[in-house]
Amino acid sequence: MKQYKEEIKQVLKQLKKEANLDYAFLTSIDIEEGKNFFVAADSQTAKLLSSAFEIKFNKNTTEKQGMLLRKEVMPKIKEELK
Repeated sequence: MKQYKEEIKQVLKQLKKEANLDYAFLTSIDIEEGKNFFVAADSQTAKLLSSAFEIKFNKNTTEKQGMLLRKEVMPKIKEELK
């Protein structure tokens, strides 16, 4: 995934614009290393994710130790948006 970060960011930005979304991001897990990767479309999305998961982004990407399931991600984001 590391080699495709810039491409992923561009696709997320395009998707966000075309679908008129407030936020767009990708989260992916590395089973071998036991961590999540987050790629945010923009700084607004990175700020939301930072707050929801207590993580810090660098150029709209980050890694988080531990593996989050999809069903764990959305409730935290919804809680943050309240």
